[in-house]
Amino acid sequence: MNSTGVRSAASRAGHSRALTVLARVGFAISGLIHILIGYFSIPVALNQSAEDDQSGALTEVA
Repeated sequence: MNSTGVRSAASRAGHSRALTVLARVGFAISGLIHILIGYFSIPVALNQSAEDDQSGALTEVA
């Protein structure tokens, strides 16, 4: 594939509705994961958690 073909394929992919939706879903999931990590790490950082080890973390999640 020559450079014109590659550019054309990249342009088509960049204007793809499915790729745009997939990227937005990925960004939303990434944000949700960051929020969850913050939610579980703030009590540990402030020493408000009962147990600060793996079993305490698993109990918190469950």
